[in-house]
Amino acid sequence: MTWSETEHLDHVHAERCASARVMRHHGGPAPAHAAETARERRPYEPEDRAHRGPVLHHEARHRAMPAVHGGRYPVEHPEARQALG
Repeated sequence: MTWSETEHLDHVHAERCASARVMRHHGGPAPAHAAETARERRPYEPEDRAHRGPVLHHEARHRAMPAVHGGRYPVEHPEARQALG
């Protein structure tokens, strides 16, 4: 599926919001820091990138968890490795 620029930006924004919510819910950083961390963990993807599109909810959660639980999260949760790249 091909995503228009508007659709892609909408999805990226929604995924970042979901990731920041997960961080805050699980005792992560304050709202402003959670939003900044979410932006870092879910970068914009250029139009010519293969497989550009939405990240599913579980991937947004896995992207948020290292900010809450630290760098050992991907080691302790191998299912998260694909989402974390």
